[in-house]
Amino acid sequence: MNKWLKNNSGQALAETALILPILIFILMGIFVVGYWLYARQVVIAAAREGARIGSQSGDWATLDEAARMVLKTLDGRPESERINITAVTEPDNIRGSTLIVEVSYKIPFSFNFFKNAYAEKNEPYLFGEVREQAVARLETDFAD
Repeated sequence: MNKWLKNNSGQALAETALILPILIFILMGIFVVGYWLYARQVVIAAAREGARIGSQSGDWATLDEAARMVLKTLDGRPESERINITAVTEPDNIRGSTLIVEVSYKIPFSFNFFKNAYAEKNEPYLFGEVREQAVARLETDFAD
């Protein structure tokens, strides 16, 4: 009986079964935080590019297209419903005014390896929204 109680043959398997879910959870957290930081950097770049192009061209369509092309690296689709771009000129749409470009991106829960788990319409946005602004001086009159 004493020999049976000292048998440790399944100890490593039991420890692995207890620790592995925790390690997987930590690893997924690292991926999520990494993706959030990457999304934030891309949104900052998109806002800056939109402000740069918008201040030089004075055209809303060109500004929108430039920002969406930068954001294409996040979603693969520049016309995605997760992307919102707004531009405001203060105090007016004339040269010398301030152009404020705000870009936001809703971070989806489902990454590529979860794509089949959620329908595109009902996809939850559990990781929030990244929102950044860029400010530029208008170099030409801004077209409405």
